[in-house]
Amino acid sequence: MTGKWPEHEVDHINCDPSEARFCNLRQATRSQNEANKRPKRETKGIYVYESGTCKTYYVRVRINGTLRHLGTFKTQKEAQAAYNNAASNMYGSFARIVTIE
Repeated sequence: MTGKWPEHEVDHINCDPSEARFCNLRQATRSQNEANKRPKRETKGIYVYESGTCKTYYVRVRINGTLRHLGTFKTQKEAQAAYNNAASNMYGSFARIVTIE
């Protein structure tokens, strides 16, 4: 559409590869494209650890292929805020923000 090949990869903004309208496409590095993937689980980056009656949430995010632990939290809402903050800071408009209802 622009007359030249993308420098890296093409990302589907809404994560739907069947929707290849030009307004839904943007150039992205591999890392940015991975950041914009739909989560395989409901809560991307947030994991639950349960031991007896104790339940804690820990947050991890992948940065340039390296998995980083962001912390352990008492509530799912705190874990969500930590993940969203880190993802937004690292990936900007490519971040896939987690929403927990």
